[in-house]
Amino acid sequence: MHSLIRVIAACTLVLTASSFRNERNPFPDTLALLEPPDGQVYHGACTMTYASTADPLAGYLGALNDPAIQPAVRGLFFSVPGERGPDNGFRGLKTFFHTADSVGFIPEISLFFMDTRGSTDSIIAVTDTYDWILDSIISLTKAYGGKSFLRIGGEFNGAGPGWNGGGYHPYYYVTMFRKIVDKYDAAGLRDSIAFNWCYEPDAANDFDSVDQRGPRWYPGDDYVDWFGLDVFNSEHFDQALPDSDRRGITKKGKSERFLAMARAKKKPVFMSETSAKGINISSDPQDGINDWNTWFAKFWEFIAVHPEIKGFSYINANWPIGAYPGWGDARIENSPYVTAKYQEEMRKPRYINL
Repeated sequence: MHSLIRVIAACTLVLTASSFRNERNPFPDTLALLEPPDGQVYHGACTMTYASTADPLAGYLGALNDPAIQPAVRGLFFSVPGERGPDNGFRGLKTFFHTADSVGFIPEISLFFMDTRGSTDSIIAVTDTYDWILDSIISLTKAYGGKSFLRIGGEFNGAGPGWNGGGYHPYYYVTMFRKIVDKYDAAGLRDSIAFNWCYEPDAANDFDSVDQRGPRWYPGDDYVDWFGLDVFNSEHFDQALPDSDRRGITKKGKSERFLAMARAKKKPVFMSETSAKGINISSDPQDGINDWNTWFAKFWEFIAVHPEIKGFSYINANWPIGAYPGWGDARIENSPYVTAKYQEEMRKPRYINL
């Protein structure tokens, strides 16, 4: 297990996942829970890869092929109550925490709220129907004992087919988010869980809207530790693109406005879901160069010019064509060129690895 190494002569800090996972924040007076100092970014990977292998991250970890650059954060999805009930989710979460304990990565749990009929955020907000599921998740988290991230209802204001059972409900979402945080607080876990409020720029531009009923989406500074931003298309983050055009604010402009809100509130940002959408990474050498320049180089630039971004998780998936038409194959191991460049990027001192 790695530990925080103080390099006194150089007056720098070499940070690894366990520096934050099992110890108190080394900068508790100035930074949020699990937040690294400026200039440091968590390297993470999401386990939702649609892979048929026993380990959904086998392809990604194999492509990295270096114990020094393994992801410091791993993400797991859990739906409440889910389309088939929570039993498989409980088993998966228990295994996930056990793996986190043995491997040493920081867990990130993403809670989604839906069943076969649609989204369930409004039900959770005003009833106790699914409280037993939340309480069971909290019990498993408490048994784990380490620090972790919790993303509550990611991509909160996306609406329509494909978005969280059709979309969450304004105002009710805020009530639900606060209720869940209060539950963790009541269980004595408020100082162990970093709560993430996550936006995706294909959604509406109303994330900060407040009216006579209160905030439509933002739970409040006391309830949010980290802002979250999911990006897939390069138009979400390409720095060469405008923030607005004749039609109004662009998707890149919405990303920038959300990040500006994070800076104003002094909140770090974790990008829980990132994937090279529409790129179709292949083994062709020239295609690999084009893929790198079209998506990955722009993605790293986006991180570099936004110091508030302090973590990302990559989804290394061959996206199913039925559920995600046009998303394509985002697996880095398909291209020797992309793999080598990705390894090179992760070896930079900016990134916190396992």
